[in-house]
Amino acid sequence: MPMQLNKDAQDFKDAASKFASGVTIVAVKTDNDFHAMTVSAFSTISMDPLLIMVCISNKAKMHDILLNHKKFSVSILEESQSAISNHFAGQKQPDLLGQDFGKANMINIDEHYNIVNNSSSFFLCDLDEAYEKGDHTLFFGKVIKSQSIVLKKPLIYYSRGYSSIK
Repeated sequence: MPMQLNKDAQDFKDAASKFASGVTIVAVKTDNDFHAMTVSAFSTISMDPLLIMVCISNKAKMHDILLNHKKFSVSILEESQSAISNHFAGQKQPDLLGQDFGKANMINIDEHYNIVNNSSSFFLCDLDEAYEKGDHTLFFGKVIKSQSIVLKKPLIYYSRGYSSIK
């Protein structure tokens, strides 16, 4: 059963939904697998040192995985990748030619990182610091490598749905 929000919390969610944001996939590679989730709360933080930030719910499975493994990637999705976003947001997609949809859309970079195939860009990060605030944790990543890959328009999340730049 969904949690009932008080009026102030619902008003907050409604107001926040009017902020357009890009869509990212945060991935952590574990021993023989990977874990990934869709995250819209992403920001570049600093040029010296190179830092980014993602915000993840304290209840999300990814929260503890990221704290324990300390290396993660952030892939910026392009406008045709809403199915990938949905998949890693918990709306599982059908397998592709007998392969798990999530695994079929990931590229192994090395023993520590993987990224979304055909994403617009990516950041490979070492966890720098984590700050718990309220029901979320801000994870700051020291960027080890970043690259812009695809010259396509970004996938945008606005008012509880996907959009693109016109």
